[in-house]
Amino acid sequence: MSKVNVSKLIGSSKMNSFFALVAILAFLGLLFDGYDQGVYGNSLPALMKDTGIAPTVFGLIGSYTLYGMMAGGIIFGMLADRIGNKKVFMLAIGFYAVFTGMMGTATEVWQLSLYRVLTGMGIAGIAPVTFALVAEYSPLKNRVNLISATTLGVPLGTMFSALVGKAIIPEYGWRPMFLLGFIPIVLIFICAAYLPESMQKLIKDGKRDQIQKLLKKSAPEHTPGADEQYEVDIKPSERGSFLSLWKDGMAVNTILYWVIMALCMFIVYGLITWLPKILMGAGYNLGSSLTLMITFTLGAIPGILISGPISNKIGLKNTLIVYSVIPALVVLLLMLKLNITLVSVVLFILGAGMYGLMGLIYVFVSVGYPLAFRGTGLGWSSAMGRFGGSFAPIIGGMLIAQKASLMTNFLIFATAPFLLIMICVVVSQLTAKKATAPSINS
Repeated sequence: MSKVNVSKLIGSSKMNSFFALVAILAFLGLLFDGYDQGVYGNSLPALMKDTGIAPTVFGLIGSYTLYGMMAGGIIFGMLADRIGNKKVFMLAIGFYAVFTGMMGTATEVWQLSLYRVLTGMGIAGIAPVTFALVAEYSPLKNRVNLISATTLGVPLGTMFSALVGKAIIPEYGWRPMFLLGFIPIVLIFICAAYLPESMQKLIKDGKRDQIQKLLKKSAPEHTPGADEQYEVDIKPSERGSFLSLWKDGMAVNTILYWVIMALCMFIVYGLITWLPKILMGAGYNLGSSLTLMITFTLGAIPGILISGPISNKIGLKNTLIVYSVIPALVVLLLMLKLNITLVSVVLFILGAGMYGLMGLIYVFVSVGYPLAFRGTGLGWSSAMGRFGGSFAPIIGGMLIAQKASLMTNFLIFATAPFLLIMICVVVSQLTAKKATAPSINS
């Protein structure tokens, strides 16, 4: 009786159409996820004009999405361990598709609030299982590139929502923007037929026939034996107790990691929610504002793709500082009255810095914790980040309601990156002195 490590077998395989299919389905899941993240902010100007509801109320509704994301990250994460990554992937799509679509039928504030909470659960629930599936079903030498390409689905989806808004909102209003959210339901049926379940889940459930069918697709050079036993690489436990985050000199680091993540999410969700409305307040019409939003999101592509090579050359800490300075300085430039061409350039750079920063922050916090409780540390930092980020839509709504100046709006969202720079320096110095965590200064 021979043992076959399917993780190593798949990892040593060559790139083929099966791996490409998994990556494409994962990309589509995140593309629609990105659409649902951006559709609220891109529809807000029309939604506010149509309903006459106060901006502060819409700020609260925007924050409810993040509360749903906090809950979804926890609930769907636990479900993945029980029912498998594939089922959670489809369930998360169902949540964000159905309840984004339901937003288009809402007539009351409580309905808008409830649907955004439930949408947020799906938005947060899909990302971890998506990356897990792509990592599991990809050759080792192609893995990083496939995950990076899949990650681009979120900003491209957000950009797509702005494109759709520019075409639809002036003629048909805001409701069709949300009704289009039902479309990803079709993707659930496609995934049910073609997306593979995690090997770890299949081995645990004794699904031998399914394992062998998947191995024929992912490792066609392998000839299954009648007496083969299958196993996967089991990583060291990355779950620790909450108390682990406060022991062995990690307490200060933990607090600062939470602050860093909260500031990052404050920037991200503040701009995604209110940037179109802020630009309209600066004198741009709806069409121009959505065009600028597209340019802003398009910057995510180079911002994400070049962050890795830059980090390899100058180190993670220095790259993080550079990416913090970019949005801080660029946002300050927007306080000047620039022509639309220069504003487009500025927003493109801002998008590159913001989205690149978001990815770097996750790496920064992840490597700051020892492996034994890295998962716990990252999970709590992410949750606290979303909690902190939930204040951005609220504050933005208050500023809009008070008709705050353009300078005031951008000063609020420019201050956070500067604070982030100082905190990153402090954290990197503290972490470098701790024997319990690896240095991130290089």
